[in-house]
Amino acid sequence: MNFKVILLSLYLGLLPSFAWGQRVDPDPDLVVLKNIPYVTGGGYRQQLDLYFPKDYEKAEKPYPTILVVHGGSWSRGSKDEYVFCANWLVPNNYIVAITNYRLLDTAYFPAQLQDCKSAVRWLRANAEKYKIDRKRIGAWGASAGGHLVALMGSTAGMKEYEAGEYLEQASDIQVVCDLFGPTGFDRYASVTPEMVKASGRKILINPDVPNWKEEWLKASPMFYVKKDMAPTIIVHGDDDELVPYEQSVIYDKALREAGVDCQFITIKGGKHGGAPFLQPDILKQIEDFFAKYLKSK
Repeated sequence: MNFKVILLSLYLGLLPSFAWGQRVDPDPDLVVLKNIPYVTGGGYRQQLDLYFPKDYEKAEKPYPTILVVHGGSWSRGSKDEYVFCANWLVPNNYIVAITNYRLLDTAYFPAQLQDCKSAVRWLRANAEKYKIDRKRIGAWGASAGGHLVALMGSTAGMKEYEAGEYLEQASDIQVVCDLFGPTGFDRYASVTPEMVKASGRKILINPDVPNWKEEWLKASPMFYVKKDMAPTIIVHGDDDELVPYEQSVIYDKALREAGVDCQFITIKGGKHGGAPFLQPDILKQIEDFFAKYLKSK
């Protein structure tokens, strides 16, 4: 599959979502609360699951918390596929929130980003109830989820991406882990609204909006890179067949030039997800980066 076909396929949602393998059950020592609405009346797509350390209610201090955002080309996938993140992170003394968001069958961008920010505001609004540290919230996402958490880390305080409830709460996050998320859509100028309409499929941007190319830029984390954005760790396979590895190389360079603290992990021979991203040394590097901003203060 050549580069242009890959880009068009990504746009049109023709590529399969990456898979980590079969769903797993939460470890028995975890406390689990399922299907919590973070938007009143929002339904399953606006719900999250919470995973806690055992006896968390007895803790003297609140826990740093990590929001996990699923992948799936913004058109498929769910929180139920990412329990492995809770099994990995909760034993390291985090609370983990795994969230759904509206998919492209019901809403175009920026609804997906607005939902993720709504989930963070909900976490802060309910911090005392669930022993969440309001000042220490990070985000982890893969593929489309990597795109969304990168945007969360770079769009703090932007009113156009805040919608829904608990608007008195901040939606900023303190640290980001982006696994092979698309970060720059400016290179996809060859895709036109007419091509999208002819396909009969929904993609991230509504093809009827004015200023089509500008809207793609606004959906790109690269568009917002600045010094005061959240520290970011990027993980990408250099043989990724879906999201070009070069995107993360360019994004990492832009972050460093802006003065953002970042780390870039290359998975040699890595494809779009899978077991190589779950190696113990990779998980440790990610957790160490999280701990630097969520546990050291």
